[in-house]
Amino acid sequence: MRGEASLSGTETATELAELRAASHVTRAAAKRPYALVRLLIPDPGVKATADAMITSTYDMLDAATPAELDAAQERSGAAHDRFIGTAAEFFATGP
Repeated sequence: MRGEASLSGTETATELAELRAASHVTRAAAKRPYALVRLLIPDPGVKATADAMITSTYDMLDAATPAELDAAQERSGAAHDRFIGTAAEFFATGP
């Protein structure tokens, strides 16, 4: 939401600050489970897809246009789906 608001130029400085604070909370909430995946799951495929998912999420910050943001969001969603599939396969076959 912060990226969309920033790119549209229609938000006030206060609204952008609120969205920035919310994105920091969201980012912090993602770091703990990501760290747990990296520490507790020995499978390199799960770790690699977790890395790609986090990287693609942060890549949304680099979007310079609404179209770039849309594409980055799609890549992030696809990376999330790949991570879920890879993790599900790992747990289905057992550690």
